[in-house]
Amino acid sequence: NESYASLIAAIEAASGPTYEYVNIDPVYNQDGGAPGANIRPGFLYNAERVTLKEGTAGDATTAVTYENGELSHNPGLVNPTDPAFTASRKPIAAQFTFNGEDVFVIGNHFNSKSGDTALFAGTQPPNLVSEAQRIEIAKQLAAFVQSVQADNPKANIVALGDFNDFEF
Repeated sequence: NESYASLIAAIEAASGPTYEYVNIDPVYNQDGGAPGANIRPGFLYNAERVTLKEGTAGDATTAVTYENGELSHNPGLVNPTDPAFTASRKPIAAQFTFNGEDVFVIGNHFNSKSGDTALFAGTQPPNLVSEAQRIEIAKQLAAFVQSVQADNPKANIVALGDFNDFEF
C-alpha cells in the first residue's frame, strides 16, 4: 500500500492525474520471486478514464475464471497454484470498462533470466536454464486467454508487463 501511495503521490506532484490501484496480496514469503520480497503485479489506473468492474477480489491461491462475460474474481490471479509459478510472480487479471467496452487486462512479471549465460558469450549455444519456466508460465497465460476467447472470440484482451524474454 505504501508503494502505491508513493507512486500516486509522485504522479500527482508532477501534475498528473490521481490514480487508483488494485492488486492481490501474496502469500507472505511464498510468492514473488525474491525471498522476503513478496513482489506481485498490480494495476494503477485512472478512474476518470476506466472503471474497474464490480466484483469480488480474489486471493493468492484462488484461480480466476471467465464465465458469461465476467471474471469470477475481479481482480483475480491466473492459476496461482500451478507449479509453473514456483518462485515467481503470478499474473493478475482484471476486468475494466473503457469507452463502454469491457477490457480484460493481464499484468505479468515472468521469472527472470537468472542463471542464464549471455547470448554472445563464450558458452555457445547459451545456457538458458530459466527459459523452461517462462514457457510453462506462458502456457498458463495462453490457457487463460483461450478460455476467455472460447466464450467471447471478440473479447478485448491485453496481456502486458515484463515477460523477461527476447522478442524473438
